[in-house]
Amino acid sequence: MRVSAAVLAVILAGCSPGMAPDAGSPMDAAAPVDANRPDAQADVEGTGEWTLVIRYVHFPELPPSGSREVPGMDLDGHVTASTRDPIGCYFEDWVAPAAYVDTEGIDNQSPNILTAVSALNPMADLNGDVMRSVGDGGATHVMRITRIGDAIDDGEVDVAVFRVEPTAPLVYETVVVDGTPRELLAPGQTFRVHPESLIEGRPRTELPNASLRGGRLFTPPGHFSLRIPSSSGGVTHLELHGLHIGGRVSAERLEHGLMAGYVRVEDVPATIESLNLDRPVDPMTIDSITEQIADLDTDGDGTCEAVSMGVAIEGVAATLVFP
Repeated sequence: MRVSAAVLAVILAGCSPGMAPDAGSPMDAAAPVDANRPDAQADVEGTGEWTLVIRYVHFPELPPSGSREVPGMDLDGHVTASTRDPIGCYFEDWVAPAAYVDTEGIDNQSPNILTAVSALNPMADLNGDVMRSVGDGGATHVMRITRIGDAIDDGEVDVAVFRVEPTAPLVYETVVVDGTPRELLAPGQTFRVHPESLIEGRPRTELPNASLRGGRLFTPPGHFSLRIPSSSGGVTHLELHGLHIGGRVSAERLEHGLMAGYVRVEDVPATIESLNLDRPVDPMTIDSITEQIADLDTDGDGTCEAVSMGVAIEGVAATLVFP
């Protein structure tokens, strides 16, 4: 039995803008805007390095009724306050909790994506799958920040992200996250770079010329491939373009961190197929999904052809070794 477009209409009733997703003016979906970001001061060329293992990854769910708070980033440089605004693809933006870098104009369709996936497969648990794979080493990643000259304000540092494997049995500690005790990776462990994270010896995901401002990390756009082994036996594939990483960072930890970017409309069918759903999804239904949740115009051609996505992340100090 296939999931029909009629069923999809019910699934997306709460998140569809109810209008054709055509943007009214060009925008740049690869440049988050932070109006409070300080200008670069006298930056010191440095040799410092920080290595942080990402031990917590969470796709935000829909907030409680009456709230617009969802972690994420402003990916299009525009605060969309109305579902009549074509610049924002007719999607009203979220407002992030104050702990995060941006607080207004948040572009993040993760809550609506989770809602649709749950409706298509009530047994699906994307957040549970990603935390299991992070905790058991199946999809563990390390972020490395190099060329650090000033730990608080540095206008030129480099960032790379690696998929890694543990070099010894993993150690955990109990950490309270959002009021819930969780068993997360303990700091101080050593990880080896997975060969698939390298292309001719270079990191597959590099974000050069990033910056530290007031102890927060800001990166330029990049690309990131995430593979999440699922409890259903499949592997969920996510190709994030225009990737930015942000958060309060130090040599010891990454707090209130974010990875935000977008999935291109043409990549959505492969992502849905990778969910390994019990009921195949009709291609027309997939087209309807992408048309109704696409919220970014990445090339300024007046068509919304990408779906924003943001995940909350936390990290702690680790050691990285290369193969």
